[in-house]
Amino acid sequence: MPMGGSSYPLGLGYVAAGLRKSGIEVSILDCYLENPSLVTTIHNGLLYRIGLADHDIQNKVLHFDPDIVGINIAFSAQLKAAEAVASLLKAINTKLILVAGGAHVSAAPESLNHSNFDYLIAGEGEEAFPVLVNALNGNPRDIESIPGVYYRDQKGDFTSNEPRRLIMNLDDVPFPAYDLMPFEKIWMRRIPYANIMATRGCHNNCCFCSIHSTMGRKIRRRSVENILEEIDLLVHRYNVREIFFEDDNLTANMDKAKKLFECLCRRPYPIEFGFRNGVRADKIDKELLTLMRRAGCARVCFAPESGSQDVIDNIIDKRMKLGDVEKAVVTARKVGLNVSCFFVIGLPGETKEDLQKTVRYAERLKMIGCDTVDINCAVPYPGTRLYRQCLEKHHINIDFDWSRLHTAESIINTEEFSAHDIMAIRLETMESLRETKTEKFWRCMQNFEAAPIDYSKRFVRKLIKQSRMRPWKVSSAR
Repeated sequence: MPMGGSSYPLGLGYVAAGLRKSGIEVSILDCYLENPSLVTTIHNGLLYRIGLADHDIQNKVLHFDPDIVGINIAFSAQLKAAEAVASLLKAINTKLILVAGGAHVSAAPESLNHSNFDYLIAGEGEEAFPVLVNALNGNPRDIESIPGVYYRDQKGDFTSNEPRRLIMNLDDVPFPAYDLMPFEKIWMRRIPYANIMATRGCHNNCCFCSIHSTMGRKIRRRSVENILEEIDLLVHRYNVREIFFEDDNLTANMDKAKKLFECLCRRPYPIEFGFRNGVRADKIDKELLTLMRRAGCARVCFAPESGSQDVIDNIIDKRMKLGDVEKAVVTARKVGLNVSCFFVIGLPGETKEDLQKTVRYAERLKMIGCDTVDINCAVPYPGTRLYRQCLEKHHINIDFDWSRLHTAESIINTEEFSAHDIMAIRLETMESLRETKTEKFWRCMQNFEAAPIDYSKRFVRKLIKQSRMRPWKVSSAR
């Protein structure tokens, strides 16, 4: 995992709740949280292994003595770690049944053909996992007819019957098994927090997003009453003081989002709200941002992705205008919210000029009020159009290392730039954007040694235009 902190096991909590609803005894083991001080650097220092040592993992599992172990592979970069854990468990009990699930499994089940896993679950696992367990306890031959479950065929490769239908009524899904989660370890050195999801799915079509493999394209919503009930539980029973929404498109329906935050405003919660995946800049207005601020939100994140409208329209297919991002940043600052913005560089079809536009646009957002800007490398996650395009046009090697799929590293080589170029540009840009707005203003001023002191908006815009980073030396991809 990238260095930086604990990951709240929300998916494991949902699956555990589904198993218990079916009368199955279950426990959660978060290897990271059990020993976060044990850190091993892997893959050129860009990734870290954090958590329990191998023998401690084995001892924990032996102590619980399960018949079945499910392992979550939320990100493709975690595939090797998951396979290593599976090997450890098979070493202590060859009869132990191992099941893998998570976003990577849903997008690339074939990547686990040569692993120690016995079954895979694609898509939402709250309903599929209990059905699989009950089949294993009754008639294992029924497994071949369970939608969403992958089993071994005669060649030993994973195959499935049919995809599992999405859960349409999210209010029927039990709350995550919070009592099985090590809250005191999750909250180490920070205030008590939790993650929740008010919606699932996203109807947008960004080329680098794989959420459709797990959550689908139709946005499904929990009722406001159901969401408030879960928040009440977290606040009153577990003393949570910070809640992050993990939705991919929470404000897609602005009226429903306003209703949610209006209700949160009427509740005397002593908590702060945040957004793990940000919100779309073209799906908010001053009224919604004001409600968010009143409800307890301190920060909002937008993702223009690029400073080139052509890249947004014709490469990413984001269907959003850069003008909407600027309006959103200014409006959010006016209502008292801090603002972060995210960008992605290194996409096939992107030119050197497009990269320069992104850097200049990021600088502009900083000048008009954005507090922080993050530049990330484009990642060809399996299950995405970007992944398929990169394979078809040989922008990535077909036998690449899955652990390299993270936003701090690029593996995409195109005619315009190499993966090494993109990583260098990212680091240089991030360093430049760390300047404070005051420092950047005076740096701009120094570029106009003979200019009169004129603080008009027109002059400031001129300063921004002149404050361009030096052209990069970009080598051709090999």
